[in-house]
Amino acid sequence: MLNKRGHIGTMMMFFGALILVGVALFSFVTFSDGTENEKINLNNLVSEFEFKQKYVVIVFEDMVEEAITEAKGKTNFEEEFEISLKQIAERRRAPEISNLFGKIINEPLELNEINGNYFLIVEGVFAEFEKEESNIRRKINFEIEFNENGIIPESL
Repeated sequence: MLNKRGHIGTMMMFFGALILVGVALFSFVTFSDGTENEKINLNNLVSEFEFKQKYVVIVFEDMVEEAITEAKGKTNFEEEFEISLKQIAERRRAPEISNLFGKIINEPLELNEINGNYFLIVEGVFAEFEKEESNIRRKINFEIEFNENGIIPESL
């Protein structure tokens, strides 16, 4: 029985470690990070943006299809197509969603004809979505191939 004081220090370290482990486990169990609402808001933001992005693509294809139908059978298909597409864009204009309509209306169209097929290129179109402090913006370049009968499916 020489020196029992060393055992007292070891016992105190052991119980101190047990107390620290207990406090850590208690804090893990009772911790509430409150990020569940943020996750839901972020998921809603992303899904609404994806909808608007798909909407822009679908509206563009629909506008081109409608312009083809209106210009079909006219003597100058290319000129009639451009006029018709600009009128359709004016009717459907929704600047809060995209600048697609403004680009079609205000800028000259890049329309090329090769072997009876037409290539319409619209660059620098963006789909944008804002909600509170969050803002998502994606740039899209459209290139679509069509002829007087309609859009060529491989070009989509």
